[in-house]
Amino acid sequence: MRNAVSSRVSHILQGLRSFCAPGVVPGDVPLEPTDTLLGVLALDSHTAAILLDRGAYLRIGEDWCLVPYGAIEVRFPPKDVPMAPLTLVTSMGNIDILAGTPDALEAGRFFMRCAEDASAI
Repeated sequence: MRNAVSSRVSHILQGLRSFCAPGVVPGDVPLEPTDTLLGVLALDSHTAAILLDRGAYLRIGEDWCLVPYGAIEVRFPPKDVPMAPLTLVTSMGNIDILAGTPDALEAGRFFMRCAEDASAI
């Protein structure tokens, strides 16, 4: 799974305006010493997701929570509203990210593929 996520980052996210590798991680993200940081999704200096090899830190309420890729369901923006946010559905709540950018579609494809990879294990 770890290599699959890293591969997805390089094939899907590299080159997106909202993706930065490794990126700047907000100080309140509880990274573990064993975490492998793959990059950050951010828009206009607002961090949307911190991508690790084992899942993504997403802001849920006031806290950053680690959500395994297999526990994320993707809801793409409606085609008639292309600048709408990407919605990530988790057991802890729905998170809207990357509103106002076409990067939302590619980011959604990344999360969807990582969830498929996780369910195949």
